[in-house]
Amino acid sequence: MTDHRTEPIRPLWTDADLDRALDALHADDAGERLGTARATLDDALAHQGVPMLTPSRQHDGTPPRPIRTRRWVSAAIAAGVAVVAAAAVAFTGPFGQHHPSQHKRAAVPDKTTVATVPGGSTMRAAATKTVQFGDPKLGPGQYLYVKDISSEVYVYAPDHYTLAWRRTTQTEKWVPYDQSGTWVQHFGQIGSIKWLVGTKEQIAKHGAQARKGFGDPPAWTEAACGDFYHVYSGGTPRCVQGNEVRKQPNTELLKQVPQDPKKYLAWAANGKPVHAADVEQQVMQTSAMLLSSGVIPAKLRGTIYRALAMLPNLKVTERVANLAGRRGTALGLDAYGDREEIIIDPDTGQYIGMRITALSDSDVPAGTVRDLDAMTVSVVDKPRQRP
Repeated sequence: MTDHRTEPIRPLWTDADLDRALDALHADDAGERLGTARATLDDALAHQGVPMLTPSRQHDGTPPRPIRTRRWVSAAIAAGVAVVAAAAVAFTGPFGQHHPSQHKRAAVPDKTTVATVPGGSTMRAAATKTVQFGDPKLGPGQYLYVKDISSEVYVYAPDHYTLAWRRTTQTEKWVPYDQSGTWVQHFGQIGSIKWLVGTKEQIAKHGAQARKGFGDPPAWTEAACGDFYHVYSGGTPRCVQGNEVRKQPNTELLKQVPQDPKKYLAWAANGKPVHAADVEQQVMQTSAMLLSSGVIPAKLRGTIYRALAMLPNLKVTERVANLAGRRGTALGLDAYGDREEIIIDPDTGQYIGMRITALSDSDVPAGTVRDLDAMTVSVVDKPRQRP
């Protein structure tokens, strides 16, 4: 019986690999022109440096170590839509909820190491630019169109076997000019999932059950004030009561968020001292959740950036590509062996995506890009219309 843990570690998906995979993608056509570049990117993601089985390589015996997703909480997941169905399923959650296994493989070189600098001056410059650039020009009757494409890795790990797969999904959101009106959301999968860990027999027997454990929102959903959570749970949408601004921000809820950077920092930290590592992560997570909604006005984005500039351990990496190949400035923190980053356009201050990269060898080798996404915001004249 073969021990797959002794197989040679395949090349990591490094920044250089990502550059080659993304060069063919146009910066403004995320999700629309995947073509050859998506095939290349799929191959790069499918060989993330851990011994793993694909449908074309059937083996028996103990499956290799799982790949665990580290994606930041999206509005749907935070609202409880995508949940783990059984307690036996192993799922690594967002921002520091991961604790590395005690049984680590031998360390491998960190091939994604890049020069970083303290983030304060960069964030202050981004704050100035985002306010100067302003918001999309949205008129009465029009809709803000927010599109997010993400590539994530999921793990299902009962005691006697492990399955892991990667899938790319797209979430579209139509936000009315008057945000107390009806919002529309569309969720769908792009392409097929790619199995990364598991034998052919295990996938055939348990694959459907494993995937069912990570529930998806409906394909189409409508909700007043963007309160999709209460719609999913069969309730009545509400603009404020019973909603959390961090998860489902709208114009009314955003009135709760301080506009002063120091007050915002205290609010995001729940009043705790920011010098603590876990509090820094909490501030970054809250900021990422707000920014990734696509509905944060320029003035508040400026406040968030100026507040992040006060984080003592914030790091900046230039020319980082999001999933669509659009390059920006990555702002991140190192936590639990990973660097967890938001990516902003340095010219406009707009949030354009996120990236999570393993810095140390744990449940994936150092240098592995765990998760990546891309977000775009534009204006359309009616719901379900695409630019």
